[in-house]
Amino acid sequence: MLTAGMALVCPAGAALPAPEIAPAQHLQFTPQPGTAWYLDGSADGQTWTQQAGPFFPHANGSPVNHLQPAGAASQFRLRYVDPATIGYAPVVLAGTSLMMEKSGRPVEVIFTNAVRGILRLDDTHARTFTYTWLKLSADGGEALLSGTDGRLTLLRLQFSDAALGRWGMEDIPTTAAAARITQTLDAGAFSFREGRFRRGPQQAMLPDDLTGHSLLFNEAGRLLHARFTGPGTLTVLTESGVTLTGKYSYEPENPFRASLHLRLENARPLELGLHLDSPGVGTFKEIPPVAGGPVTRSGTFTLPDEQEPPPNPNCPPGSLAGLSFVINDSAPCTLTFNADGTGSITKEINGAIQMTTFNYSYAGTGGRTAKVTLTFPGGAGDAIDDYDMTWDNDCTGQFKRESFANGNAAGNGDGTFSPGGLAGLFPALAPGLGL
Repeated sequence: MLTAGMALVCPAGAALPAPEIAPAQHLQFTPQPGTAWYLDGSADGQTWTQQAGPFFPHANGSPVNHLQPAGAASQFRLRYVDPATIGYAPVVLAGTSLMMEKSGRPVEVIFTNAVRGILRLDDTHARTFTYTWLKLSADGGEALLSGTDGRLTLLRLQFSDAALGRWGMEDIPTTAAAARITQTLDAGAFSFREGRFRRGPQQAMLPDDLTGHSLLFNEAGRLLHARFTGPGTLTVLTESGVTLTGKYSYEPENPFRASLHLRLENARPLELGLHLDSPGVGTFKEIPPVAGGPVTRSGTFTLPDEQEPPPNPNCPPGSLAGLSFVINDSAPCTLTFNADGTGSITKEINGAIQMTTFNYSYAGTGGRTAKVTLTFPGGAGDAIDDYDMTWDNDCTGQFKRESFANGNAAGNGDGTFSPGGLAGLFPALAPGLGL
């Protein structure tokens, strides 16, 4: 045995006392997917008290095995609890987005609905997928992503709070292989939100005040979760579960650069330079105490993407269901959006009207901006049109579009848009008449 750095050796011929064996009961059960259960115990079948839990299903469907220490309870039962009320991990990912930091660069995962999503690796690569998601603990879960090319990807999420956590990802040959992976090949920190993230360094904005915010620092794979609990006070949770308290000062220089002074208990003072490279993702470096001195601490950080409410509640609209828009660029067309997440593109080609159907996702991204993403089922292959739309007060506006085909960039464009008629009911209205 090793204890406190000292080796304890049993002298030759001496007998060590045998460890005491505590009695326990082996309980086995198989929770249904998407459920959570507490174990209650009773001595008389009348009064029940909580003994253990919550228990969640295993990803591979195998039974839960629990050893219950012997005690007064001789009868046991499972009590259902809504898994959405336990911990930070969501039960459903539909309509959410994940901004993962990988080698200092943002990787976006968009869960457009309960079964489909988009993996955007960078500005020139994006692909669609179908997925399944299962919450496996209070703060964690596992998704299996299946691409149109047959590629399977395991994505594991462990939440530190409602908006931040650690991700792990690895391509796998079969769904059964996921159960054999204890540590994924790729890992890092993520930021999570309802809706969509803004994208690009021009959209990056650090908070003016850190009070009430949290950051997740990643230094060579070690994560530190910092909660700024009040003006000048914070707590830091290490990956080993140790909580530290301390004080801080925060000095923003501009929307994407700031300095952060940390004074944690039993640690030397630390001054960090923060640089937000993209909404949700940034880098940090220790500021040397002497000009020109060595930099000893560096890494990346993630933080929630704070988005201001729209100044006009109608532009952008809360939903596109039943609306249409006239898109004005080199190839004018009309986008029509149905309530079930489907829609169509209508355009005139050589005097004939051509219609292409699509699936879509829509989310406001703060202020006057919103994201509209189209994917095309059927024979179109793995095709994506991603629109950044900016509304004016009269509900007309400007857009930028990025297109992807079979995982690679397939061009971009920009132009203006104006509201059309209600989908399937009226002809297009003149620009400026609202939605």
